[in-house]
Amino acid sequence: MTDRAHSLTVVLERDTRDDDLEPLLTAIRQMRGVVGVEMNIVDPAAYAHETRAAYRTGGILMAVLKALGEGGAAKVLHALEGVEPRSTL
Repeated sequence: MTDRAHSLTVVLERDTRDDDLEPLLTAIRQMRGVVGVEMNIVDPAAYAHETRAAYRTGGILMAVLKALGEGGAAKVLHALEGVEPRSTL
């Protein structure tokens, strides 16, 4: 038996202007079985949170790469001290 889906979620690589997305939205609306298509407008607070998280992650990755280049696992563990685990939803 196969699974059945009730919706699809598409995540864009970066925030995109709504007028640039209109041809895609129109094409999806024309597909058989589609009853609705909705665009999610960028929330400035979410954007700020995502940007800060990406910045912190980049810093952590740079520290890990530097530690690997300087001496291996022990230095990597030291570089990761104080990094908080991701919260679960």
